[in-house]
Parts: sequence; structure tokens; C-alpha cells
Amino acid sequence: MELKIARTQIYLELTGKTLPMYTTESFDDLYNELHNSKSTNIILEVARTKDDRLWYPSCGEKPTWVAASLSTDSIKNFVEINEPRVSVDYGEPC
Repeated sequence: MELKIARTQIYLELTGKTLPMYTTESFDDLYNELHNSKSTNIILEVARTKDDRLWYPSCGEKPTWVAASLSTDSIKNFVEINEPRVSVDYGEPC
């Protein structure tokens, strides 16, 4: 099973508002796709909640990953997200 994590936060301008959206696409891959593509749309895997709203890390549930076609003009900015740190606590030594 492949663990999918949010790797890049995209800021989209939709209906006059700037909204954050999270994708599994790496920062470098997204940068290259936006700057080397002649297409006006790109397809990314983005995070949504179970009730089909925009997912964000503190919303209290795991993201559902869906494919989305986004207009390259709507992407205003994007930020790389640090890799999560995993901490394992085995309790008291025996």
C-alpha cells in the first residue's frame, strides 16, 4: 500500500477568493509542469474531505485523493510542504 501525503500546497483563485489546496505532486514536478507545459489545464491529485470540501491538515480527518483538472491561470502560488516526521514511542524499557 502506498502512503499518499500532501507534498505541495497550492493557492488557487476561485470565484474571487484565494483558497489553499493540497496535492501529492512535488514542488519541483509542479514547477516544471507549469513552466514547460503549453496546456491551459493540468491534472493533479488533490485532497478533499469525505463530504467533498477542501481538505486541510487540521480538519481532523484523513484526505480523500481525487483527480482534478485545474486551470493554470487559477494557480497563483504554491509552497513545498516539509516531509512529515514520524516519531515512534515504544514506552518504558523492559
